[in-house]
Amino acid sequence: MSAIDTAPGAPVLFTVSGDLLSIVGCQPEFTLDTGDGSPLRSFAPPWGTLLTGRVAHAYDDPGQYTVTVRKATGCPGPLTSEPGDIFDVYDVSETIVVTVRP
Repeated sequence: MSAIDTAPGAPVLFTVSGDLLSIVGCQPEFTLDTGDGSPLRSFAPPWGTLLTGRVAHAYDDPGQYTVTVRKATGCPGPLTSEPGDIFDVYDVSETIVVTVRP
């Protein structure tokens, strides 16, 4: 991810995406922390769909904000569908810095 520059009150569109997950027993989810004290935004795509989420957020005050996106499969443990097939269970976070200029 790269850095973002914006102005106070201007909306910033965050788009996150992941993999198609169609494993029974998993509930994938994204969590977005905008870094400015706003409530966390969580969304869980329906089972069997491409994990994608879009959130618009505007920052009121100038400064630098560290935005954290967490992606997780929501699976209870290592999974298999056929003998020898193993699907990764992941829970990863990525960050980006948003600079709001006066």
